[in-house]
Amino acid sequence: MSRGGARDGGFTLVEMLVSLSLLAIAAVLIGRSFALDRRALWRVQDHISAGEWVAAAQDTIRSRLEHLIAETSYDGQGKAVAIDGAADQLTFLAYAADLRTPILRYRLALSPDGDLTLAAADKTAASMPQAGGGAILLHKVDRLQIDYYGPSGAVSALRWVTSWSAQPTPPRLVRIRLALAQSDHRVWPELIVRPASSVDRGCVIDPETGACRGRP
Repeated sequence: MSRGGARDGGFTLVEMLVSLSLLAIAAVLIGRSFALDRRALWRVQDHISAGEWVAAAQDTIRSRLEHLIAETSYDGQGKAVAIDGAADQLTFLAYAADLRTPILRYRLALSPDGDLTLAAADKTAASMPQAGGGAILLHKVDRLQIDYYGPSGAVSALRWVTSWSAQPTPPRLVRIRLALAQSDHRVWPELIVRPASSVDRGCVIDPETGACRGRP
């Protein structure tokens, strides 16, 4: 009678071993679940970080182009804004973020190493930094494509073109597209910016020099 009561109130060795085995299996499954959760979280964080780099690059480019200055000059062929735009790089004047240097000459280009760069120099400087110089906005870029929208050359109709140089006005829109490395999981949304300045209202032409009066 006492032997049966003890059996009812406790566990046999086999039952304890089975219980411990089940607990061990559950612990392994929970551990694997946490590991999967951590890996998923790391992947999400990587995507967020990559997205932040892309967003920061686009914000920087948009900010500079929206502060573009349509400074004009006159040469033998007539009026032209200080913009030199090609399919793979763009040089322009814009108000600087640092008010101590109010106007800078910027160049958006792709370096030989595949870095999207934005170089800046004083607008009176004879040349810009070497190719690849300047602030690196984005790594692992295979191709940069810049297009310009507006009346180009003798054609008065608005259209997209791949160059914008020696034009009397800035382009109405600038479109920037990137091809990232094939192994790169980031996405570059097509960036279209409307330069805020279309007319150089502060320019008073000096008839002797053909340039804006009071400007180098």
